[in-house]
Amino acid sequence: AFGVTSITNSLASALKNGGQSAITVRDQSAWVPADHDSRGRTQNDKIAIVGMSGRFPGAANPEALWDLLERGLDVHREVPADRFDAKAHCDPSGKGKNKSHTPYGCFIDEPGLFDPRFFNMSPREAAQTDPMGRLALTTAYEALEMSGYVPNRTPSTKLERIGTFYGQTSDDWREINASENIDTYFITGG
Repeated sequence: AFGVTSITNSLASALKNGGQSAITVRDQSAWVPADHDSRGRTQNDKIAIVGMSGRFPGAANPEALWDLLERGLDVHREVPADRFDAKAHCDPSGKGKNKSHTPYGCFIDEPGLFDPRFFNMSPREAAQTDPMGRLALTTAYEALEMSGYVPNRTPSTKLERIGTFYGQTSDDWREINASENIDTYFITGG
């Protein structure tokens, strides 16, 4: 934004000629945040969700999830062979220690799909990073890309005005790796 432009002035003139009497044009090119403590905000503050991403069982993105829900599909399936040996970890009687009652579950597709170089990570570092951390990086980038976000381009994209929310449903990566000979690169995922 470079301030009031000729396009802005032309639009204002056209609106006035069309009968619009109250027109306000603001130059926000020198916008700066107000000096106040943002922690004092109330529940009436408005937010906008302008980008969203996610991986869901049977759906690789939010649009596919809504389609799946609208169609009422059940995405339970047998444990994929590339995850773990379901037979070795399943005890339908429920009496086996650390065993699952069923060989079925809900799984996202291609959980290991990740481009470490895109996120400036070495392949070794990526291999040691929690898969949920890798998914968080990928989906956060997708959400920002979907929103059209370009940092500091406009008043609404100032870095201090952008927030992100990330949710996950489990944290078994630490437990899986607890007995492993962990190296330095584990820290980024732990």
